[in-house]
Amino acid sequence: MKIQQPEIMPPRQHQMLNDLSRNLNCAVKAYRRLLKLASEIQKALLSDKIEQIFLVASEQAKLARKLQAHEEARIVLIEKLATSFAQPSEALNLSQLIALVPERYATNYAILRNELHSLISK
Repeated sequence: MKIQQPEIMPPRQHQMLNDLSRNLNCAVKAYRRLLKLASEIQKALLSDKIEQIFLVASEQAKLARKLQAHEEARIVLIEKLATSFAQPSEALNLSQLIALVPERYATNYAILRNELHSLISK
């Protein structure tokens, strides 16, 4: 059951929620790019383009590091948001956060969560 939160929130909380949205959007873009790069590697393998394989693999490694940084930033944001919502940080995940935030954030987070799940499962 969704707990309806009022739109009146401290500005810092809004900032953290916006930062989380940006973080999730960047992760979605990075995963999309990783999938595209995986396709490029397959094509390069089929055409025996060794140099292209190394270039794409290098870009994949950079994206993996970027995704790791996003994940670390997301963990920090979730911990701060847990504190601001008086929730235990170790137990708060994105699905639980969706139930705590105003609808405009909840809808966006649900869309991004579903897209991330879909991309990661490919």
